[in-house]
Amino acid sequence: KAEQPLVVEVILEIDPSEASAASRRLVAAEFSGVAFVEGLAGRVATVRLTKASYMNKLNDSPLVRHVRLPRAAVETARPIAGPITDADFVKQSNLGQLHAMGFNGEGTKIVVVASEFNGLSVKTTKAIKSLDQQELTLAGKALPAGSRFLDLTTEFNSSLLPTVNDANRVAGAATALAAHAAAPKAKLILVRVDPNRLHQVLSVAKLVSGDEVSTPALFKRNEELTVRTITLEARSRIVTNEVQLAYANLSDEEAPRKRRENASAALKQYKTEEANHQAVVSRYLQLREGLEVLRGANVVVNTLTWNTGYACDAQSDLSKLINDRYTTGFQTSSIRVAKVAPVPTWVQPASQSIGQVWTGAYLDTDGTSVMEFIGADQVLPAKRWTRELNFLQYKAANGKQTGVVPAGTQLRITVQWREAHNPDVVLTTEPVQEIQLRLFRQVDPDGKTYRSDELVEVARSVGVPVRLEATAGSGVYEQTVEFTTTVDSVLALRLESGISPQLAAKAQRLNAEIRPRVVVEIPEPAQALKGTVTWETASTQRSGVGIPADAAVALTAGVAVNNEAKPDATLTGAGPGLTLSAKPDLLAESRINVGNTAVSGSAVSAGHLAGLAAILKPADVRVTDLIRTMGVKPGSVVVLPVEWIKSLSPRRPETER
Repeated sequence: KAEQPLVVEVILEIDPSEASAASRRLVAAEFSGVAFVEGLAGRVATVRLTKASYMNKLNDSPLVRHVRLPRAAVETARPIAGPITDADFVKQSNLGQLHAMGFNGEGTKIVVVASEFNGLSVKTTKAIKSLDQQELTLAGKALPAGSRFLDLTTEFNSSLLPTVNDANRVAGAATALAAHAAAPKAKLILVRVDPNRLHQVLSVAKLVSGDEVSTPALFKRNEELTVRTITLEARSRIVTNEVQLAYANLSDEEAPRKRRENASAALKQYKTEEANHQAVVSRYLQLREGLEVLRGANVVVNTLTWNTGYACDAQSDLSKLINDRYTTGFQTSSIRVAKVAPVPTWVQPASQSIGQVWTGAYLDTDGTSVMEFIGADQVLPAKRWTRELNFLQYKAANGKQTGVVPAGTQLRITVQWREAHNPDVVLTTEPVQEIQLRLFRQVDPDGKTYRSDELVEVARSVGVPVRLEATAGSGVYEQTVEFTTTVDSVLALRLESGISPQLAAKAQRLNAEIRPRVVVEIPEPAQALKGTVTWETASTQRSGVGIPADAAVALTAGVAVNNEAKPDATLTGAGPGLTLSAKPDLLAESRINVGNTAVSGSAVSAGHLAGLAAILKPADVRVTDLIRTMGVKPGSVVVLPVEWIKSLSPRRPETER
């Protein structure tokens, strides 16, 4: 496939979002003729190579730190056996009482960001001022008037047509319907993004919070349309002139007749090309108009979560922006407070990661440069003979658990860590403590033919760890190994580290502890729906909310079933990390019917909480203030106090206000 286009992610040596406009132009110029930058998220640039063979030119660039294939997000919702008959968030949370009092989301706008909205039907008509008006139906349910669908995947190709649908992704429709059930009259803005491009979610977050957003990909489309328009105008003059000259001679002789035929064919071809061009222009204008619709949204619920590939613990650009823009800052003047626009609420599902994450201090009590997953004060599980191996297990979608990972399973294991750096003594371009991953298969787990501790190495990480973030005092690094099992396997991971001789003495002077975060996941969506791989020997539950749920001000949703907290029901992850914030913030019903399909997961819980946030806007209550205003405990199931509801005055319909 060397001659075919290829999309990759480039880790840059500089952070263009923090650098000057000249630096950003330098990045674009660096790839000119080889590739173009589709989007930026901090140091991670999504780059489309015109040919895969140009990869070497990227590697030769002094601006490029590392090149990898795009990291796809996960969406925490999956089909389950159904239909569901007892899941009623509106009733269980007492939200129905607010509906009866006129609090139904009228006048508010909820943005739902997802990779797909299966079952969506869009009917488009022309309204006044030539703006598009859409009537949306999702899984047979009509959405409120003024709802819109915006497909951002169109910006990645010259025709501005959407990418192919993925029927395996059900979170978008489930989340939107959950938000609609909780806030039946709130306008829904459904935004489809590519799950391989975090920068698209970052663009949505910026636009909702008031920025002018024109992504590099959209700017590229604008350039192409401008050039195409000029080219067609020139062709129009040539074709029109030729038609006039050809039809000036109406003789039946062969030459004049042939010239008229050729001129007519050229005119017809031109009109076809012009019509196609106008269709692309129309799609471009619709996309720009749709971006403007995002402004002023009250609530954003994002179904996509990244567990790896970006700096965790609220250090990614998306998490930082949410912490900065989606919270009310301190104001010294009550007059200024009245003038400040309402701050939108960001709602995020906790990631599907219980059992998939291990995090803790890097222990090496015997000085062998091999990390110990279990401390000396902890008891080893049965049939496990060393603290230096973390065995894997497979959990099917039906809940059945086994220590054998099935053949054909794709695995990605990632370790991420932060190092404290002293810029006076340590070269910060490379990690001081370089961690590598080694994956082993147990030859004979039962010990019938060979010793049960006989292992064979099946994969190991290679190369220098990726530097995801760098500051004057620290760096965030990540190392990855990917592997596909060829046979049913009992697998175990071992972490090794080494300090370069040049830095050994200097590193000792730092005397800083690192806390690795090790994640195992199945990157292929269809396989991930069938089951998940988790840690069997050692795992931690308080380290897996993912990005951007790790943002302190993001309302992180966990799962509840029938108004009971059951964190293991859909493998919902938890916090905290470096920020020491408890996650998830609130729990909500995690199941809903999408047409004839029952769907469950924390993405559904996030949809319910997004609708709740829209409902409470007119009552001047932010969902993040529920703890303070109504006494709802953090990490508990959402149930609105009846006495508080009774204290509210009924809300008149919008037509009477």
